[in-house]
Amino acid sequence: MSWWSYHRPQWSVLASWLRPELVRVEPLHLEHPAIVDSAKALYRTLALPT
Repeated sequence: MSWWSYHRPQWSVLASWLRPELVRVEPLHLEHPAIVDSAKALYRTLALPT
């Protein structure tokens, strides 16, 4: 099953009912590469709450 992304219509969103294997868990923080890349892709500014 797939549908379009609300934030980025050119991205395909895929769904599966199969359970994936958990490979690792990482703590997230504003400098984490996944957060930085996501913010850039979605045109969001990263800032610590004041």
